[in-house]
Amino acid sequence: MSLLPCCLEASCPANAQLPDYFHRAVTLDPENGLVNLSVGLAYVHWALKRQAENRQYMLTQGLHYLFRYYELRLRSTVPEERQEAHFNMARTYHLLGLQPLAVKFYEKVLEEGQQRGPERDDSAPPEGLAIEAAYNLRAYHLLSGNQEAAMRVARKWLKI
Repeated sequence: MSLLPCCLEASCPANAQLPDYFHRAVTLDPENGLVNLSVGLAYVHWALKRQAENRQYMLTQGLHYLFRYYELRLRSTVPEERQEAHFNMARTYHLLGLQPLAVKFYEKVLEEGQQRGPERDDSAPPEGLAIEAAYNLRAYHLLSGNQEAAMRVARKWLKI
């Protein structure tokens, strides 16, 4: 059975049965990071709607699947996949308005971006999601009134 029909259902934001469709995909392939990410985000997005009856339950379910995705990605030997996991967790916390938690994950993205292998040139621009994380981190610092931290991030990561 293909997971494609389950993923195509995600394109319909009005579908109240979306988490159920994704549960079917999780049952078929529980170690698939993309499926866990999709289920987690479906729950989180549904919890943010006015129609959600039990927001705490929906958020808890969503974070459960997101952390399962996060743990799966952290096992990877590819730095870009670990960076992606940190970034997706940061964006989720950012979406929920939990910026202090998002900052920790954005900083992990930047740490992964700093770890360069011996074949990489130090003068080369950062790879992966480091620039996006730095931009979001800088924006957070500016909005919270910490211009010094925002400038530090910009000088180090946001070079043209």
